[in-house]
Amino acid sequence: MANDNIYRFRLFGVDYTLCGDKAPAEMEMIVRMVEQKMESIQELAPGYSTMRTVTLAALQLAEELYDARKDYTDMLFEANIGAEYDLFNMK
Repeated sequence: MANDNIYRFRLFGVDYTLCGDKAPAEMEMIVRMVEQKMESIQELAPGYSTMRTVTLAALQLAEELYDARKDYTDMLFEANIGAEYDLFNMK
């Protein structure tokens, strides 16, 4: 994976390094999505620990992904294409 991009960032006071095939601008958007979820949870429940905040953010993002996959699957089914794809058991 010699073409991997490296993106360093800080999230809630912790430094991280991401390695992947996405451009740094895309990685930044992904990190920002997580950060926004965490910030909105902290605004509603400022007493939550970082671990609880991260867990709830992950669950909310997973719910959004689930809904998007379901909508996409429904759209493919309605268009009568892609019925052979199982977007919920992707490996």
